[in-house]
Amino acid sequence: MESNLDKVMWITQQELIEKSVSDILYNLGVEVTDSNRETPLRYAKFITKFCNPEKPKLTTFEVASDEVIVKGIRVNSLCEHHLLPFFGEAVVLVMPNKKTNRVLGLSKFQRIVTYCSNGLKTQEQITQDIRKMIIEVLQPQGCIVVLKCEHTCMTLRGVESTNSKTLSCAASGIYDNRESKMDFCLNAFNS
Repeated sequence: MESNLDKVMWITQQELIEKSVSDILYNLGVEVTDSNRETPLRYAKFITKFCNPEKPKLTTFEVASDEVIVKGIRVNSLCEHHLLPFFGEAVVLVMPNKKTNRVLGLSKFQRIVTYCSNGLKTQEQITQDIRKMIIEVLQPQGCIVVLKCEHTCMTLRGVESTNSKTLSCAASGIYDNRESKMDFCLNAFNS
């Protein structure tokens, strides 16, 4: 005998999102055309993957350097308040642990930033998450993470500010004092 459970049609998270996007477009009066027919599916695939990132494998190696600074690390995320994109760059400064002298491979900084940026987040949360992940892996003497981002929730809606950027900074260890942190933060994107 067939149970009621056997009759339930199981729907995936991606299928639910696809249906919801279709409903939104319909309710906005968007006409279905050849060019946007697959938009709900494309968006569902994107957002499902974007909000469920795979944690990166992080390799470290020994260095004979006092400090490592990595600049120009791309940041892309979605504002958790408005579901709109924000984007920019990160700068990371790490003072290796004197006992281990370990640092991340340079590409791993981008992987950490990408991992921490995926999902619905605030810029401040991403900045802290990046710092925490670097500390977890390296246990450095100090770490500073600075993000400089443009928020489309400010450029496309509300005040419609066209040239504003937001800086956020997180520091720990030997850099965790206001003077060091602010000096680095304010100068992180110069040259």
